[in-house]
Amino acid sequence: MNGAGRDEADGPPDPTVEFFQRIGQGRPAMLSETVTATLRIELDDGGSTTHWFVSVDRGTVRVAAEWRAADAVVRTSKEFFDRLVRGEANLFAALVRNAVVNEGDVTVLAHLRKLLTGMAHMQDPPWVNSSGRGRG
Repeated sequence: MNGAGRDEADGPPDPTVEFFQRIGQGRPAMLSETVTATLRIELDDGGSTTHWFVSVDRGTVRVAAEWRAADAVVRTSKEFFDRLVRGEANLFAALVRNAVVNEGDVTVLAHLRKLLTGMAHMQDPPWVNSSGRGRG
């Protein structure tokens, strides 16, 4: 998958795609208006790699499903990133365990953590079932 979205017939929504669609809708409340940074997230999905480029300009987020040079690069598996998005794993603990690898400006990861935490605790994100617990 190239990060573009999913057809409803393909099954349940992809938590990672939903995450990037949501944060790319403007100015998430969890980011300060002073934040300016770029981040590339590389997700390994069993032999293929999906690239997500996140640009934050004074708190406004833009997302593209493509490779671009960035202030920081985060590499992990697609499966593990899904867990991060659902709030089932902690970004900084994953760094210590090498489940996530960072290259570049580590301070950018603090902003990613805010986005992950904020989206995972939203009232009804699409990847959370009615009991409030993430799937999978």
